[in-house]
Amino acid sequence: MPETPPPPPTAPPRQRTASAAAVTSWNISIAKQIERHKGYPPSALGRRESGVARVAFAIDREGHVIDRRIIQSSGHAALDQEAIATLERAQPFPAPPEELAGERFEFTVPVNFTVK
Repeated sequence: MPETPPPPPTAPPRQRTASAAAVTSWNISIAKQIERHKGYPPSALGRRESGVARVAFAIDREGHVIDRRIIQSSGHAALDQEAIATLERAQPFPAPPEELAGERFEFTVPVNFTVK
């Protein structure tokens, strides 16, 4: 009995990828959300403390913060704590573009505190 030839190869299904514009727009919306939820600790304001805390954080597909840490201190503990608290208040963040693959999305952002 002759063997049945294997089926012809088929191309893998095309994966959709998010456009650069969609990813840029999403990143901007993340930054704006952080800025909208940023406070200024009264103790730091009273001492006229200013600085930039760099925070690294990760969100899931629903926009919830799943990891956060200070990677560069502002030089003031109150401002660093506020940078982390800002991330907590700002969630849920906008969901990633549907076409963007993955379940975890990582960001590093500066949180700028300036006394006016």
